[in-house]
Amino acid sequence: MNTTAPSAATFTNSTTSDTFVDTPAAWVIAALCSIVGSALALFTCNKHLRNYSHPEKQRNIVRILFIVPIYSAFSWFSLVFHKEALFFDTVRDIYEAYVIYCFLSLILAYGGGENQLCTAIARTPGSISHPPPLCKLPPMALGPDFLHSAKRYTLQFVIMKPVFGIFSLVMLGLNQYDQPWYQTLLFIVYNISYTLALYWLVLFYLATKHLPQLKSASPVFKFFAVKIVVFATYYQQLLVQTVPGLPLDKLNRWNDFILCIEMVFFSAIHMRAFHWSEFENNDASSMFQSMRDATNMNDVANDIRHSFGPKYNNYAMADGPNSNGNGSPSRGGGSGASAGNGGMDSSGGRDKPPPRKLSGDNDMLESDLDYKPPAQNESQATEVEVVVDDNSPL
Repeated sequence: MNTTAPSAATFTNSTTSDTFVDTPAAWVIAALCSIVGSALALFTCNKHLRNYSHPEKQRNIVRILFIVPIYSAFSWFSLVFHKEALFFDTVRDIYEAYVIYCFLSLILAYGGGENQLCTAIARTPGSISHPPPLCKLPPMALGPDFLHSAKRYTLQFVIMKPVFGIFSLVMLGLNQYDQPWYQTLLFIVYNISYTLALYWLVLFYLATKHLPQLKSASPVFKFFAVKIVVFATYYQQLLVQTVPGLPLDKLNRWNDFILCIEMVFFSAIHMRAFHWSEFENNDASSMFQSMRDATNMNDVANDIRHSFGPKYNNYAMADGPNSNGNGSPSRGGGSGASAGNGGMDSSGGRDKPPPRKLSGDNDMLESDLDYKPPAQNESQATEVEVVVDDNSPL
């Protein structure tokens, strides 16, 4: 992860004497650790693909697990072929941004999908306070607007990394990559993007940590397992670059060497956090079919399109019985009637569309977003008494 990225000269010259990371011994040690870490990660992936009983969850788990082989391979390439390090680092950085999206999608799937999760957090806890040092800010109301923001701030990271990664390669080809203005721009944009993504993931955790359907999924451990690879290694990069006495290209190669060593421990943490035992079944799944589903990117494209589109509130809470339009739960009997009657108001008339299926649920028809309720026929309206179970997820 190169945030304070080295200059173009970094990838073409080395003006100092060789250090340990320049020796074949370091390359062999890094290769062995990369192989062990990748083998553990691929073994865990294989177990999930063979027991592919919950695709909405396991497709994201498999995508997350693949970060270890990708980090291992491209960190080793950057270490050995340091003149082309920017190309390898770009691939690595793009995938790490993708993993952040996959983690958010995984938690949404454990929560029952966006629709159910929106309704649940709008009821309990209803609102959350900002963590320190921003705890003096007004509490945030929970509902579709909150979930919309969480997805947007996470997806901006997914978009920003590939865009600037490709742009950096173009700047390198134009011999402008080492210009101070561009290095400053990279530093500012990457740090803001990382910080916003991490902060909104923390807010998302605070909003959902009380939900019973998530407690059994060990979200804290999963959160730690993903963040230690993506965010901890990012700050590790910044820390390594502060070591005095070595040029930046040497420091980046030391960081690549350390990353190769760390992948062994990260793969072990991932194996524990994303264990396949909860998905085991007697009928083995087809590896080909499971892998094809896990590598299908249609869900990502649809999520980006809807999350940055103007119809997200309809997309996320089209039947939102607890939403009053500003992300806060409605108070009063009308809310309960809507919840218990699948979108029917207190007069018995159907004024809301049927429930939408979102990411984490089954696929949703695009035409559903343009739902228009039928005209009210007062002569057909009937009085309906609805009893709502307080423990209902809606």
